Amino acid sequence: MCSNCACTYSESCGDDYVDTDEFCEPPNEESIYCEQSQSSCLSNKLGTRDQYGTCNYDCMSCTDDEFVYSCVDGQCGAECSDNSDCDDSTCSEIYNDYCTDHRLVDYDGDGYENNYIVSDSVSNYCSNGNCQCTVNTADCNIDTPNSYCSIYACGAECSDNSDCDDGDSNTTDSCLNDCTCSNIPITPECNVNDFNYNGRLLEIKSDSIELMKMDSNGMILLKGNIHINGISSYQEPAQVFKTGTEELMVVDGNGDLYLEGSLDENNSNDDMLIIQNQYSSNDKLRFDPGYIGVLIDNGNLYIKGCIAENSL
Repeated sequence: MCSNCACTYSESCGDDYVDTDEFCEPPNEESIYCEQSQSSCLSNKLGTRDQYGTCNYDCMSCTDDEFVYSCVDGQCGAECSDNSDCDDSTCSEIYNDYCTDHRLVDYDGDGYENNYIVSDSVSNYCSNGNCQCTVNTADCNIDTPNSYCSIYACGAECSDNSDCDDGDSNTTDSCLNDCTCSNIPITPECNVNDFNYNGRLLEIKSDSIELMKMDSNGMILLKGNIHINGISSYQEPAQVFKTGTEELMVVDGNGDLYLEGSLDENNSNDDMLIIQNQYSSNDKLRFDPGYIGVLIDNGNLYIKGCIAENSL
């Protein structure tokens, strides 16, 4: 107690009895005379303390305890107390494989037209700052599916070239983009060393320059290149092969060979005989002997051998 600007103290402070000039007992300890509120909110956190504060040293007043703040689910707007209160974020998606013509659009890469289920789970956490659960995003997206041929789906004939093997070593076996097989005969390479100079049948020159040679096996050597499906302008002088007035084949001054139609090489004797017999003498030009070449009136050239370009 203070009197005349001097502090005085109750002589009975500390006797555990609250006299008329005292507020609390015992001094410097928790006292039942120092009741205090036990909870308080600070933002989303709940502050707690016990029922009683501390009696001051002079027994004349009390000091409240400090609140201890924490996240408590359901109190002060808190969503969680700890991580266990926060549910995981989840997702689940079903991706259906499908066919584009005979190609399989495949999400899981197993080669079959089926369903692919993608699931994901991501943990969420209780934020100690605001007592709210994080909202992390589960991801069930996947990359763009592959489109390919699978022999197990969509009616495809093949998955790769090995599925198209016809057992013939003279064909190129391929699985095409539309998932069908292709077996193309391998055209033998035209080797200039195979040319039979002793059996030379046809020779075209310009002055002393050799432009084209054809041997008795139906093999042709050209100074230039071959051009099919139409005779365009060509370099004079030129050797022109006709039926009537129609130009069917031209060997020009550069050694280029022009055909009004197409070229069919490496025919067998039987094939050449069949071709010969299909057309009358007025509708074809025949290179003898032995049916080694036939030029028919649509400009198609059939030969028993092959053509080696840029070989003279």
